[in-house]
Amino acid sequence: MASPVRTSEDLLKVFAEMIWAPPTQGTELLVRHLKCKESVELAKILVDAIPQYAERGGQRLQPPSELLVPLA
Repeated sequence: MASPVRTSEDLLKVFAEMIWAPPTQGTELLVRHLKCKESVELAKILVDAIPQYAERGGQRLQPPSELLVPLA
């Protein structure tokens, strides 16, 4: 089903309504995380760490030995 064609005036009305609408619970949670210094630092650490593992050509990392169950 095709979506209705909207004019620029229609879109401006929709955006204006969105601006003044109360924030959703998800939006409030996201804003709280983005304002949290620890969350931002953790995100930076993850972004910096991902390339070293993603560039391995699909090779999976081995789990640490302390997570493996000893063989009987």
